[in-house]
Amino acid sequence: MSFSFTYNLEKLRNNKEANCGREYQQCAISVMDTIADPNIHFDEKGICNYYHEYKKVAENYEGKNISRENKLNEIINKIKINKGNKKYDCILGLSGGADSTYLVYKAKLLGLNPLLVHFDYGWNSEIAIKNVESAVKKSGFDLYTVVMDWEEFKSLQRSYFKASVLDLDVPADHMIFGALYKVAIKFNIKFILSGNNIWTEHTLPPIMEL
Repeated sequence: MSFSFTYNLEKLRNNKEANCGREYQQCAISVMDTIADPNIHFDEKGICNYYHEYKKVAENYEGKNISRENKLNEIINKIKINKGNKKYDCILGLSGGADSTYLVYKAKLLGLNPLLVHFDYGWNSEIAIKNVESAVKKSGFDLYTVVMDWEEFKSLQRSYFKASVLDLDVPADHMIFGALYKVAIKFNIKFILSGNNIWTEHTLPPIMEL
């Protein structure tokens, strides 16, 4: 079964119902607008609240490099101390994307020995697969792959699509973390490494109450 839809952006902008009774407005800096979030608000320069929230988080990160470095060292030491006789000291989820691939590089530099866990739910790109293979080869870390039942996952994702859920990645996100916890339990590993980039993936509009 396939799905297709078309829309006229200009009609949406002029449709007050689509903008929850407001005149259409888009942020002067970002793509956020009154269609994406009817509760969005703007300053005198036309910049939305999402951008200001992002700036606060970014400035907070940039202003605490030293303290964050110290915190990182504390965590790394804790992981190494708790390794004991186990082969692996932590779990590292590897998708083949930029964030997780870089995390493999950092784990190698920091002297850790994670078990790399890849969750295959049928949407891997060729580039992601090559990145996973390259990361495993370059790091020398072991790889454990969890393969999702493709038909089951398609059915679940189709349900989210039909229900017009804002974030279609919810099923994958929950399954990925579930897989990491299952592997951690299986190998009796206490720590899971996770990486993200607030500069490219910061926030989504809040869930609206109907």
